[in-house]
Amino acid sequence: MPDRHLDWDGCCNVRDLGGLPTVDGATTAWGAIVRSDNPAHLTPAGWRALLAHGVRTVIALRTTGSADDEPDPALVPAGVTVQRVTVEDGTDPRFVAECVDTMRFATPISLVIPVVTGVMTRTIPAMRDDRVLYAVYESAMTVLVLALAHRRFGRRAVDEASIRWIREVSYLFAGLYAGWAACDMLILAGFDFAHVLRIVPNVAYYGAFLPFVLWRAPASWKDVRTAG
Repeated sequence: MPDRHLDWDGCCNVRDLGGLPTVDGATTAWGAIVRSDNPAHLTPAGWRALLAHGVRTVIALRTTGSADDEPDPALVPAGVTVQRVTVEDGTDPRFVAECVDTMRFATPISLVIPVVTGVMTRTIPAMRDDRVLYAVYESAMTVLVLALAHRRFGRRAVDEASIRWIREVSYLFAGLYAGWAACDMLILAGFDFAHVLRIVPNVAYYGAFLPFVLWRAPASWKDVRTAG
């Protein structure tokens, strides 16, 4: 199997997304899609490695209103196109009030764990084993979610029902990740039955998580969702 972790100078978390299962039972192709941290950090050697891997289109996900570093056109090799795609609008008052001020938006949480694990795979050889990486990732996600669940909501007045809902969902989410982490640690220890045990958090996540979120949502959120 090809090495998923790619060494592109300047970026600390570059992975080929090949070999992953799809919903139809197939797997993603190697060398087709790569994810990384900000490509603006690539050095000339990093851009050469990107080109050698076969990448011809770079999609930079951005938030309107944020000061993101952009790739230097002088360093981008000929034949490589950089497309800037906006996924969040930091200038939208409603988005800021409902998502940024309450930490219910994708960018901060989605970047913390990948950046940390990216650094670890470059500095700790054992982390290049995907089984170890997943166990560490799941454990770290459990701690992060529980920490965020108990953060102070001081920047914006959030009603008690919403806070209770956020924490209930966070506890469920953390519990699922803790279950995956425990199973993966048992697998690493040589207990094969944990492969079957891992089905429990999988079923809970895919079958019960969204219904639980909707069921426990406070009336104020249900009214907003209905009006939208």
